[in-house]
Amino acid sequence: SFLLNIERIGVSGESGSALRYGDSVINNISNMSPQIYYSFQAKQGDIIDVTMQRNSGNLDPYLQVVNSDAKVIAESDDISGSGSLDAGVKSLVIQDTGTYIIVATRYGEAAGTSSGRYILTVAEADNSGLGNAFETAVALKVNDTAEGEITDTNFQKYYTFEAKKDDLIGVQMNRMSGSVDTLLAIADQNLQELVSDDDGGGGQNAKIEGFRVPEDGKYYIIATRADRQAGTTSGKFKLTFQSLGNAFDGVPDGTQRISYGTTITGRLDQTTPEIQFAFFGTKGDAVTISLNRGDGDLDPTVYLLDSNQTVIKQDDDSGGGQNARITRFVLPQSGAYFIKATRFNGTDGNPNTQGSFILVLARIVQ
Repeated sequence: SFLLNIERIGVSGESGSALRYGDSVINNISNMSPQIYYSFQAKQGDIIDVTMQRNSGNLDPYLQVVNSDAKVIAESDDISGSGSLDAGVKSLVIQDTGTYIIVATRYGEAAGTSSGRYILTVAEADNSGLGNAFETAVALKVNDTAEGEITDTNFQKYYTFEAKKDDLIGVQMNRMSGSVDTLLAIADQNLQELVSDDDGGGGQNAKIEGFRVPEDGKYYIIATRADRQAGTTSGKFKLTFQSLGNAFDGVPDGTQRISYGTTITGRLDQTTPEIQFAFFGTKGDAVTISLNRGDGDLDPTVYLLDSNQTVIKQDDDSGGGQNARITRFVLPQSGAYFIKATRFNGTDGNPNTQGSFILVLARIVQ
């Protein structure tokens, strides 16, 4: 019996050679050989750098990277800001696992006139790998789970999801092994963080529950550790992504929506004696609702209702004169609330007042 070992001890610079990350090869561009081809294997999420440096002659290097469909996905003539004619493709994100081709040539390719020796290098970037950078974020769908690992080299992982305005999102990051003190953040498409949590899931687990999406679009989940790059904990984690519905589920169609800091005008009269608005509030929010007369003899009355449309607060004249005002009411729970703008309809006054109104909804910082 025998054992056969095959060991790779070098790499050829000849056209048609297969390269691996970290390889450097030397060859010549001339009128007889104006283009040299190399292949390499890459996985989805890899981030690579390819450089082609002149080593001799007057060569003006030119690079192309081609996918398995023979489509050029990156090319370079001169590295910007280098002050040289060297070519370089930097931080190329690989979208699909497969075989790729590097075309090492010169400016003008076959019609070019420069020639000389070059050094070509293909390397994997430090943040290469699916989820290690926002460019390679792992796409999540509702109820997906994902596992990852936080290390000193890769101290945060990126995930992405699509959502509609007012969708409610839940994300949890639990430690599976090691000492990792998990931390979560949700960011918009510009990587501006909108919300974060360290230990909301109990112990050293992170949890974001009921995040309300501000606009339709793409969002990122950043799974990391306490103190992020400066942190010292590490280990494996499990991430859970959930949809908690929409903030306005159950709100009747056609109900106008209002948000904190918004002013709305309208008119109440015999034809339209009341108008209802909906807003989303978070448990503990202190809200002030003002309903003021704009013109006419309108005697405004305002009601605050919960998600079941049960009245929880009302006012007639606390805003001064005949204006209505609910002041610093603390919301008992997170969810949809309704504001009903109407007019006084009691027996000790005129129940048929009418006119324009100004409605203001404000959240008071306590």
